[in-house]
Amino acid sequence: MTVGRRPWSTVAVGLSVCVLFSAVVGWAGWAHRRTIAQWQEERHAKPTLPVSGPTPGGGARALMLGERTSCALMRDGSVWCWGAPWMGPAPATEPTEKKWPPKPRLPTKVREPGDRSGFAFGRAGVCEIDSHATAICTLPHGEQFHLSETEQVAIGEKHGCLVRRGGELWCWGEHARGPLFGEDTADSNEPSLRLDGSFAVTHVAVANGITCVARRTGEILCRADFLSSSGPTARRAPFALPASADAVRELIASDHGACARRASGAVECWRTSPATDASMIEWEGPRPVVLPARAERIAAFHAHTCALLAGATVACWDQSELEGPVPGSPPYPGPFATSVVDLAVGDAHACAIASPGEVYCWGYNGYDQVTAYTEPYLTNMGPGEHAYWVESTGVTLPQKVFWPPSGLVK
Repeated sequence: MTVGRRPWSTVAVGLSVCVLFSAVVGWAGWAHRRTIAQWQEERHAKPTLPVSGPTPGGGARALMLGERTSCALMRDGSVWCWGAPWMGPAPATEPTEKKWPPKPRLPTKVREPGDRSGFAFGRAGVCEIDSHATAICTLPHGEQFHLSETEQVAIGEKHGCLVRRGGELWCWGEHARGPLFGEDTADSNEPSLRLDGSFAVTHVAVANGITCVARRTGEILCRADFLSSSGPTARRAPFALPASADAVRELIASDHGACARRASGAVECWRTSPATDASMIEWEGPRPVVLPARAERIAAFHAHTCALLAGATVACWDQSELEGPVPGSPPYPGPFATSVVDLAVGDAHACAIASPGEVYCWGYNGYDQVTAYTEPYLTNMGPGEHAYWVESTGVTLPQKVFWPPSGLVK
């Protein structure tokens, strides 16, 4: 068999096919790599953020935080809330955590401007206080009551209390009973007088099963009322701090205990702990909280406690640490650029009002309870059980709340 040379035309065609095939394969590979790069970039790219609108209502004057909700009472009497759509009783279904890029839950006006100088909410109800010191409260099943001469309202998971001028204490719901109130009264959805004016109550704090009151003498009394896991037997334990010339300026309670801020700026805390007898609980403390500066405000929710310090810084700690923040840890977060006029704490986030009425929040943001258009995990709340959050982004500064731009106000 004789093999001769191939015609040049055949060779040219073969080379053309090879070149064309290589070009197609190369273009396909480049296009595939470009598609992957684009997809990765788009997946991790943050959307273009709109410009925040001005703080509504002339600026914020007070804050109220829930487990996944943040609310602000504005200077014009309106109330704005953001985060989980929860006010008062728990919703039938819990909202899911947001994804990234987010579909933002923008602040919503839940109360129109009006004569409103105070506002409080919890699972046990919602109360508003007007300029005449009249409390208008709505309970979980729609019942409503008015109480005049109200100086303070505290609402918890299952009960609430009000302090009236003259030192009276009125309460409703579960846990609003027992030796602290003079007799073992029954639970009631109707508010009733629990301590008369002779007791001279100045402050009240409530949490899940805990009620504390401060008297004009500086004395503090607390009781705990929990249901035993083995049955409906109530576990009750009284607690008392003796009278003191260093008057109580603020009283707060959480699921695990309570704290008081004195006129001197000193803070002391105490907590509940199981006793040998399973039908009772005991109290541990009080112990002074070691803070790097004078405390000007304190706030708590569940196991999380924060103090606003002189110099516009905030220190936070877990309630299990009665002595306060871990020694050597810096105030967290801060300092703020301007003076801070209010502080509130939620389950895993906190907010503050900085002059002239701007709201800043930090902490877990899975429901936009810090602010819209930000990552779910923003900042570490401080030492203790919340410390793992710092592994996410390392952001440690408070975030200014994003207000709906003009035309998007709900």
